[in-house]
Amino acid sequence: MIRASSRRSHPLLVPELPVTPSAGASPTCTRSWCLAPDTIARHHQVQSGSYLSTGWFTFILAMDACYGIHVYGMINDTYCKTEGYRKVPYHYYEQGRDECDEYFLHEHAPYGGHRFITEKKVFAKWAKKHRIIFTHPNWTVS
Repeated sequence: MIRASSRRSHPLLVPELPVTPSAGASPTCTRSWCLAPDTIARHHQVQSGSYLSTGWFTFILAMDACYGIHVYGMINDTYCKTEGYRKVPYHYYEQGRDECDEYFLHEHAPYGGHRFITEKKVFAKWAKKHRIIFTHPNWTVS
């Protein structure tokens, strides 16, 4: 869950992602973000073999629109390697792999899926430059 407070525009520094619309596209642009997610996602997928998560797009939107972001319930990139981590289902509504098993599967898949662990590393970097606070569990952003 992400709770954002007050509106503000941020410059977004994601140099590896182009915001140039594809031919025939007419994105709506703000100062920091062109809303052409199909173009960005397609470029990212071709380069990495994965898809950007909805969490990624939510962070971008919240950073552009809000003064601060308070994130509840998102584990950090090292949680799954912590001794004694709590195993919880990836989806609360169905049987299957636990959250960490799913993250490792996606992170190392040759194509498809999301790079959740890599995204969390990026979110931690963003938290150093923007008003982003992670709680339950708390993140140490250094």
